[in-house]
Amino acid sequence: MLGVRLWVALALVSVGVVACGDDGGSSTLGEPCSSDRDCNAGEACDGASMVCVLATDDDGGTSDGGPDTDAGPDTDAGPDADGGPGSDMGEADLGMAVCGDRVVTPPETCDDGNTATGDGCDDSCQREASSSCGDGTLDLPEEDCDDGNTATGDGCDDMCRVEVGASCGDGTTDFATGEECDDGNTLPGDGCSPSCQLETVGAFCGDDTMDPGELCDDGNLTNGDGCNPTCNLEGRVTTWVGSVGMAGSTDGTGGAARIGSGVLAVDDQYVWFGENGNCGTSTRGRLRRIDIATAEVTTVTAFDACNSAGIATDGNGLVWVAGVDVGTGDPAIFEIDTTVATPTWRVVAGNNPCASAGCYRDDSGGSAATFGGIRGLTWWGGLLYIVDPAAGVIRSLDPATGDVLDVAGDPFNNGITDGTGSAARFQSPRYIVSDGTSNLYVSETNNGTIRRVNALTGVVTTFAGNGTPGYVDDIGSAARSHRPRGITSDGTSVYWVEFNAHSIRQGIVSSASVSTLAGNVTLCSAGCSGGTSCNNGVCLPPSGGPPVGGGATDGVGTAAEFYAPFSIAYHFPSSSLFVIGGNHTIRRIQ
Repeated sequence: MLGVRLWVALALVSVGVVACGDDGGSSTLGEPCSSDRDCNAGEACDGASMVCVLATDDDGGTSDGGPDTDAGPDTDAGPDADGGPGSDMGEADLGMAVCGDRVVTPPETCDDGNTATGDGCDDSCQREASSSCGDGTLDLPEEDCDDGNTATGDGCDDMCRVEVGASCGDGTTDFATGEECDDGNTLPGDGCSPSCQLETVGAFCGDDTMDPGELCDDGNLTNGDGCNPTCNLEGRVTTWVGSVGMAGSTDGTGGAARIGSGVLAVDDQYVWFGENGNCGTSTRGRLRRIDIATAEVTTVTAFDACNSAGIATDGNGLVWVAGVDVGTGDPAIFEIDTTVATPTWRVVAGNNPCASAGCYRDDSGGSAATFGGIRGLTWWGGLLYIVDPAAGVIRSLDPATGDVLDVAGDPFNNGITDGTGSAARFQSPRYIVSDGTSNLYVSETNNGTIRRVNALTGVVTTFAGNGTPGYVDDIGSAARSHRPRGITSDGTSVYWVEFNAHSIRQGIVSSASVSTLAGNVTLCSAGCSGGTSCNNGVCLPPSGGPPVGGGATDGVGTAAEFYAPFSIAYHFPSSSLFVIGGNHTIRRIQ
């Protein structure tokens, strides 16, 4: 950089080193020169005219004869110290994009470290159009969406990129307009794309070099060792809210608060906690709110669910909780509006039970939809997606109209069959999440599988496992999960909790590679002590007993301990996972 050369030249003069021309014959402005050394301090030799001109600092201003205001080339990869354009990383400090350097610098829309074509990022570092755009199947990372056509103006454009509103880049995630994230800008390569979609991370993970978007890189792809295989989580586990073994419903901050059991969802600012009541005593449940910045717990309202089995939010103050209605004893979905001074709630679906295919029906705009049960909820694309565990069906609900429709599965014809719509079978679906696209992931608790559902087409595939419970880190059908429950996603991976194995698993969306992010897992091959039994590698208690093993030790990766983790939620702005289990605490993984 020019500022560096000027600083070095002045330093040499200050210690008595005579430069060429400093013996009284130095060139002045406008005079011929052959190098910067031929010109006076504060001047430089122009490479085109070969005459002395006023030098400029790296920040674009006229040189004052001293070093650049940011002390030469920056190596901290942070914001430019002199306020000018660029990222303080070599040539990018001058606002120049270098295609193939792994750094996405506008006008680049991608940079995969090469200048080849046909790999999703072309030779000028622009995203290549997917050849399969419009076929209704989402192909990551080339596509953000795929709605089965190549029309524009319908939320998914002709290059299969999500169309969002003008609010993208304002720092507030507007889920209603299709945003998955909003980091206050519309730059690519920082984890949140120019169209406010979660960007996949970890393309260069494992090379022992910290690339943009990475929070760690330890030179390998092993999970649970302080840096996960996508380099966006260290797996550092801390106790965030509550105190081990201290149940209650006392508001407070961090360890001073007391909580019961329940389910978690997040928006930009809060963790929303649907806390169980007690169906045996007709005790109502509560919606509680936890400020992510301060860990302050506040009770928002009580409502008529005596338990909370699923929770979702639209990110704008509406929260839905699935549970059992304390008055009727039937499954229902409660909508809670937290945008008003005194939060209100209402039942938007349910309270109409059904135990066979003969009485099972959808509903258009009324309250006639029947349910075998209601568990997991997730919000995507303006709709609430629902797991009916008894009927083995994935459904959608439009809260604005009340329409309930079946997406996949055949009511009360349970099984494990991939297929489309009603040809697919679910055996024991429990919890559900969107990865920010039309892909929904469903944990099948009793058969240890993770299923993937395309919300637009109804196509169901098996993401991990083969229907036999167990505990094996591997790829796709070779992986085993013992009893997966709550599930969440960061857009690159899905994460789920292992209730009886007391751990957190990670499955990378693009490869279906499954590994253990956190939790000290003890597997069995024969009998277990204390009257427990070894079930597919995990010690289980007698029927109805509490889970065996586990703990509450904070730590990193597999050195940390969990006890019966139940629900999990990912928070993009802080790159954190929040987990609640059976010991009355919420843990944070970063």
